[in-house]
Amino acid sequence: MQSPRNHKQTLVRETLESGLSSFVCPATGGRWIDGETYWAWLRAQGEITPSRNAADSASAGEVVAINDADGALISPRSGRLMRKFRVGRGLRFAIDFDAASGGFWLDAGEYESLRAHNLHDELQLIASEDWQRELRRTESAESAERRLRMALGEVEYAKLMEVREWIGRHEQREVLVAALRWSRVQLPA
Repeated sequence: MQSPRNHKQTLVRETLESGLSSFVCPATGGRWIDGETYWAWLRAQGEITPSRNAADSASAGEVVAINDADGALISPRSGRLMRKFRVGRGLRFAIDFDAASGGFWLDAGEYESLRAHNLHDELQLIASEDWQRELRRTESAESAERRLRMALGEVEYAKLMEVREWIGRHEQREVLVAALRWSRVQLPA
């Protein structure tokens, strides 16, 4: 198989984990993981360890610098275009997935970053519409919060969060929220 990043390079088989082999590009350090091999390895793992958010896991160490080029890649297995799926969870790169063969292309350093955050056994989830939809929803909510923080300033934003927490803890929170939404309630000018 030829490397999708450097077509002159032949991929070399390498053991990635016990029971999981991959094919590495000697020139770029990227790696191909065959779909069948990955699924067999995943089934043999039994219980999967929950992933960690990169932003919340200082013990995971430094994230390896990633060379995640934007161009479309050709699968070394099927010869078809692969689709990029963003990882998220604090990791700012995308993995390439070949739907025809079920295989994954990971650029140099990506597997190590995924492993450091316990996402190495979630490739099939990352390459799903549900994962990508949740990623977009989360990023949209974070963006809205950043805009609100900028619009209000830190002090006023902190006050708003205190009110939000108070409402959330209140035994009649539904009434409080309804009162705030009621169009006849006049907020002070």
